[in-house]
Amino acid sequence: MFEVKEYSNSSKLRKGVIKTAHGDIKTPCFAPDATRGAIEYMDSTDMKSVGLQMTLTNTYHLMTNPGSEYIQSQGGIHKFADWDMPVLTDSGGFQAFSLIQRHNDGKPLGKITDEGVKFTDPKNGNKYFLTPERAIQIQYELGSDIMMVLDYCIHDEGDLRKNKKSVDITVEWAKRCKLEYERLILDDKREIKPQLWGIVQGGNDKDLRKNCYDRLEEIGFDGYGYGGWITKESWPMIEYFAEMVDDSKVKYMMGMGTPEDVLKLANLGYDLMDCVIPTRNARHGLVYTSLGEIRIKREEFKNDQTPLDPNCDCITCKNYTKAYLRYLYSIEHPTVMRLLSIHNLRYYMTIL
Repeated sequence: MFEVKEYSNSSKLRKGVIKTAHGDIKTPCFAPDATRGAIEYMDSTDMKSVGLQMTLTNTYHLMTNPGSEYIQSQGGIHKFADWDMPVLTDSGGFQAFSLIQRHNDGKPLGKITDEGVKFTDPKNGNKYFLTPERAIQIQYELGSDIMMVLDYCIHDEGDLRKNKKSVDITVEWAKRCKLEYERLILDDKREIKPQLWGIVQGGNDKDLRKNCYDRLEEIGFDGYGYGGWITKESWPMIEYFAEMVDDSKVKYMMGMGTPEDVLKLANLGYDLMDCVIPTRNARHGLVYTSLGEIRIKREEFKNDQTPLDPNCDCITCKNYTKAYLRYLYSIEHPTVMRLLSIHNLRYYMTIL
């Protein structure tokens, strides 16, 4: 499922391969978030043109709309989205946590119980109950290549009692996820079966992180994600996590990634990183290049006839000037969202 091919002599960076039914993923790898089954302003042709190896979708969003059973009836997420490459599906735990922090007329939109997560869709008021078993069933219906367990996510700076509760519930849910996964996998005829990865909670407490990881290892997973709400104080724990997880397992940093972060994480030994940053920032006119960051709306680019990055081979840099892109951004034309997203993702593909 995962094999390390080469270790760096100057850092903890390692190169490896994750094998899936929809192709090999060469690591270290950055993957963008196609949260609802699509990257905003890009289609599958654009995604392949920049060299993406995989994408991520989200259980919470796809279960609420259009529904995992519907996507299954359309041939699964790969056929439905015209994406024949690997897909990782997040379990929705982080989104459920975010909902619980939100309120509607003074009432929380969600609640964690020992059995699962109860929440209300803020868009239409529909009520859902996401259990560990259902999280795995949904990801299986979607046709995921890599599935994540349902976890209980909290802020890293949470107190010891809350962090311990997060760890205990996460481990118990992981057991239930593994049992449901094993039940479903019995009838799976694919030569390469989907993988199931655990998520390690514990906040900024090393003992709790280690306790969570050790208990998850007893259950057995193909890879491990760094769980929790990341803050600027999280880096010591992020480094500890990379050292703690066995080198035979995929080390996955969830939801983090400026270019500087991605490079630092890879050099710490992380194999996979995902984040919305490159595409979200592109939509706000922030461009990453080999020569530094560019804010395309600035007046200085009004008559600039050069590409965003002279060292980039993406279609944006090959065909359009900063002046034209600035003009499109100034009139809020949707084409610029596509072109800047293409460039930012291509840049990310070249830094690892």
